[in-house]
Amino acid sequence: MSSGIITLLALLGFLSVVVWVYIIKRGSDFDAQARQPLEDDIEERRHLDRRYETHSSSNEQSHEESQQ
Repeated sequence: MSSGIITLLALLGFLSVVVWVYIIKRGSDFDAQARQPLEDDIEERRHLDRRYETHSSSNEQSHEESQQ
């Protein structure tokens, strides 16, 4: 009988911690972290686009100089 009570208390303690961490305390933090890979991907694309534009504009300038 006492082992059943201990098991029940352990289960209730575990569920209490899960509810506290995932629902009450950290819900907004987890939402922000879930969006982070998508935001990082957008920033990386912008960086690569700027890099490509810089590279392509310098190629156009060198091409124009070689024609003159």
